[in-house]
Amino acid sequence: VRAIVKLERFFDAFMVVGRPVDPKVLSYIEQTRKAASQYEELRGARASFQVYTSRDDLDKLAQLQNAKKAARQMYDAACLRLGIPNDLEAEEEGAAEI
Repeated sequence: VRAIVKLERFFDAFMVVGRPVDPKVLSYIEQTRKAASQYEELRGARASFQVYTSRDDLDKLAQLQNAKKAARQMYDAACLRLGIPNDLEAEEEGAAEI
């Protein structure tokens, strides 16, 4: 993760700061985005029809909701630890307004 900041007191001067990020964290972030996307697709499909044919369908939906919740918690913690904005939270707030 890197950041660049213009130094106002100096003409044409910038400060670059960076720190390594464990590839596992980046992998978890990508997995979280995919899980959230899949959940939102299923949630949208559920809005168009709410007929469940079996208890298995309800169990699968509950598992996906729990997986999304766990993934979001991991993503939130990773963003907080890395000091970066949580873009999923902003996307979710935008979707809620629609």
